[in-house]
Amino acid sequence: MPHAAPSASLCGVILAGGRGARMGGDKHLALLEGKPLLRHVMERMSPQVAHLAIAGDHSSLQQYGVPVLPDAVGLKGPVAGLHSALLFALERNAGLITVPCDTPFLPRRLAAMFDGTRIAIPRIDGQALWVVSYWPLSQLQVGLRYLNALAKDAAPTLRQVYIALDAAQMPVPAQQKECFIGINTPEALSKAAAQLKRPERAHRKPMGMKE
Repeated sequence: MPHAAPSASLCGVILAGGRGARMGGDKHLALLEGKPLLRHVMERMSPQVAHLAIAGDHSSLQQYGVPVLPDAVGLKGPVAGLHSALLFALERNAGLITVPCDTPFLPRRLAAMFDGTRIAIPRIDGQALWVVSYWPLSQLQVGLRYLNALAKDAAPTLRQVYIALDAAQMPVPAQQKECFIGINTPEALSKAAAQLKRPERAHRKPMGMKE
């Protein structure tokens, strides 16, 4: 299935600021079929958005050839990356989609899943995927005002942020669930690699192609 046409009204930011403790090092550098996980995510997102960037403070992120957004000062964890992503999109007068760096099978039409004027996140089997989010242009400043109002060195979770901002939760169709698999341990990486090498996959669409 072809990629969706890029949207001139959307930015994509890949959140890659985690320490990768469970992976044993920088998670974005873990290789799947000879390519870093983050490169897989870039290839999924780049055709769908007008501007693509990476949020994180690792020096190794500079190798990917797109803007690298440092984490916001005064915030911690993925929320610091979210703040930088909101600014990136606001400066380009565009909406925003955030995704994590460990989801190499993201839908090729992820952007088409989101629409409307509300902040939104996907939900699978009743569980929200807090690191994947959609922000319409009209809500970027709402999010920035909320984050800027937090106490210095506050450490809210993405869950707390999206609940506070009344984000909509969009059910993911059953046939797309595996597109959101996160590869955050060596075991998960090995499992994903083995699945891609199974002979029956020669006659099936690869992971993430059930869009």
